[in-house]
Amino acid sequence: MFADMIRNSNGKPFRCLFYKKDGSKRELYGCLRPKKNGKGLRYNPNNHGLIPVFDLDKNDYRMINIDGIEFVEILDEK
Repeated sequence: MFADMIRNSNGKPFRCLFYKKDGSKRELYGCLRPKKNGKGLRYNPNNHGLIPVFDLDKNDYRMINIDGIEFVEILDEK
């Protein structure tokens, strides 16, 4: 359910609270943004229970652990 909210956010920013695979808690302010450098991942994140997102606070790409998501809020402003 939360993973679908992120996938269907259509580029809108969102706040997400989740547990990383190592068990630590993480809050992320980000959006879905395709990579533009032509390089791709060497693996499919979906096969590992991850969603690649762009962290707007850190200005870099991060992965969200799908099984650890506790809260998602889609924001109206970019």
